[in-house]
Amino acid sequence: MSFNGRPSRGKRVGRTAGKALLLACTAFSPVFLRAQPDHTYNYNPGRPGFACGSSALIQHTLSAEAFFTLSGGTGLPWKETGTMLNGYTLRYSPLRNMELYAGTGWVKEPGQKGLSLSPLSLGTRINLVGKQGAKPGFAFVGSVTLPVGNRSQYAVSPGVIPSMMLILDHNIGNMWVAYNAGADWNVIGQGVGLFYCVAAGGSPVKSGRFSLYGEIVGSHAWQYASADASGQRVKPEKSYAFDFRVGGDVFLTPCFKIDLSVATSLHRPHALEGEIGIAYGIPLKNRKKKP
Repeated sequence: MSFNGRPSRGKRVGRTAGKALLLACTAFSPVFLRAQPDHTYNYNPGRPGFACGSSALIQHTLSAEAFFTLSGGTGLPWKETGTMLNGYTLRYSPLRNMELYAGTGWVKEPGQKGLSLSPLSLGTRINLVGKQGAKPGFAFVGSVTLPVGNRSQYAVSPGVIPSMMLILDHNIGNMWVAYNAGADWNVIGQGVGLFYCVAAGGSPVKSGRFSLYGEIVGSHAWQYASADASGQRVKPEKSYAFDFRVGGDVFLTPCFKIDLSVATSLHRPHALEGEIGIAYGIPLKNRKKKP
């Protein structure tokens, strides 16, 4: 469920090196949620990265976001582990402290011919406590991933997957720090996932036009015992992933941003991921300019 509509920032760890990194880092792209408005570049979309901030989009803003990701296992042939993911997200803030979003995309996995439609993620972020200076902000993110798509085991959600996440973040001078923790449940596939993230970043320029960030994402998944197509009992499975990502973004205009990031898994099998994203904000009502 990434807001980044990203995968359900899913924290559904992959079965291959490429999947492990891709799923852990993109799952919540409900994860597409970072929004920390200022008075200069006051449109801040949910891209990039897994981490979410507590601030919703500025009220009556429509955010259109897209990203393209390449990932694969290190030292392994591309055809065995290479994965491509292209995602799209729309977010809108009908209220001052709430935003809604919908996200989906296309994916191509190793050995797959053609593309597969990614699951459809629908969700909301509600800011419960506003962030003021060093005072932390607090928010709740809830989403549901619906079983759409075909061909790919990753692209096809085996069931309806509800998810929730709690967000705490605060500012330290010109820097920000965010802490995320959440869980999801596969209603049909009978699996439970836990995920968490710590991220920090900031802008070296006063305007906030350019910024850098880094984050560590962890995820754990448990698959309950089930029966396969032949009726034989399948043993429960456990998996985990830890990933590290660094990146940066720049506003080309006050409402148009481009970002770049790279990530690597912190466990074996090792994997690398590169991502580029764009976001465009459309104010649906005139905003009052800062005097």
